[in-house]
Amino acid sequence: NFNAPLTSSCGRLYDAVAALLGVCFENMYEGQAATELAELAKGEDGTSYPFALDGSMILTGEMLRRIVLDSQNGVSAAKIAANFQQTLVEALASAVLSTREKEGLERVVLSGGSF
Repeated sequence: NFNAPLTSSCGRLYDAVAALLGVCFENMYEGQAATELAELAKGEDGTSYPFALDGSMILTGEMLRRIVLDSQNGVSAAKIAANFQQTLVEALASAVLSTREKEGLERVVLSGGSF
């Protein structure tokens, strides 16, 4: 019996951001969009976009809106990719800490291709 919040694939979020930035519109292999975004972000310092939590669910609407605005305002795809990755780090850490505290857990384990 596992205590796990309902989730969807973090990889699909990478796919969406890669497409928004014109980096990858179709994965020819598993994880292609995520790999290309990570490569693009190398060497860039990221700052977090706004995000919200609903329990342990990460709400990404405002982050995606800001990504589109940054892209329209000429922010480089590399900087946006770094900001996106930093946002995911902070959002996931917040969700894990919130769930850990709420459920009284000592350990939390993440799994999947994004981790």
